[in-house]
Amino acid sequence: MLQLKTARIFIVLLLFAGHPSLAQSEAYEADFDSGMVHLHTAHYEYAAALFSRALQAKPADASAYYQRARAYTQAGNMKDAFLDLYASVDNDTDQVIPFDYLVQDTFFHPLKADSKWPVFLDHFTRKVGGDRPDLFRELMEIRMVDQRIRNDLYKMYLDGLKDTPVYQAQLDKMDRQDSLNLERITELIDAYGYPSKKLVGRASGVAWLIIQHADLATQKKYLPVLEEAAERGDIGKGGLAMTIDRIRIGEGKKQLYGTQYREDPETGRFVFSPLEDPEHVDERRESMGMGPLKKYAERNEITWPPKGQ
Repeated sequence: MLQLKTARIFIVLLLFAGHPSLAQSEAYEADFDSGMVHLHTAHYEYAAALFSRALQAKPADASAYYQRARAYTQAGNMKDAFLDLYASVDNDTDQVIPFDYLVQDTFFHPLKADSKWPVFLDHFTRKVGGDRPDLFRELMEIRMVDQRIRNDLYKMYLDGLKDTPVYQAQLDKMDRQDSLNLERITELIDAYGYPSKKLVGRASGVAWLIIQHADLATQKKYLPVLEEAAERGDIGKGGLAMTIDRIRIGEGKKQLYGTQYREDPETGRFVFSPLEDPEHVDERRESMGMGPLKKYAERNEITWPPKGQ
């Protein structure tokens, strides 16, 4: 099952659009957090009741609907689980859970055996898939495959398999899949320009992700396309900053925004790749909608302050 920490990430993503009172906010957070604890300790009916109370404080909150649907599913209440999933999409499409989390969420395994599941997925993609829900679904599948391979590789790394044939085989698999993904993304860019939010809805960031994983020449080729997409709001400027940093590191230059780090072979700890003008890095990061570099370092367990800057 998705862990509590992952579920809390959802809450960061799902921004509430209203302006509740402080008391309402505190009540929501207390009930929601308690609901998450009970959800992950298999007290499903009680968790559902807590999410219901949270919804009294924030009646249109997509996150509470989604989490209550998970609780209902595990409690065997499929009817209300589907109702909550529809509510999580229909109340505010800006808050809706990412598609790849939804389809991989193991809490919903019993629900996925129901004939109404594909009907709900079609409804979901029509709501958040832009003018071309079919391309939205295709792009999200590309994203899921991309991330699954990398997650498996990271698990192997953590298990100490870095210098083994099985790890190299996974690297080779990743390279082959990256080539296939890039081929499809370039076809879409040739046909439509950068796949915009209008065209593919909330899958608009997938093309950036695949280009980010491509070779240096490809990244440089599509950098102007990504810059235009960022100006239109089709991708975040923080993502653009990451691409710029990767290109600069690939060219042997120092990065501008501090998004790139590596493992120090001597200590085994993460350290920042060389950084240009570190005294003003936070100003540059702010211009791209990014927070202070120190907080980024703390979140990713990167040695601070940067060495050799």
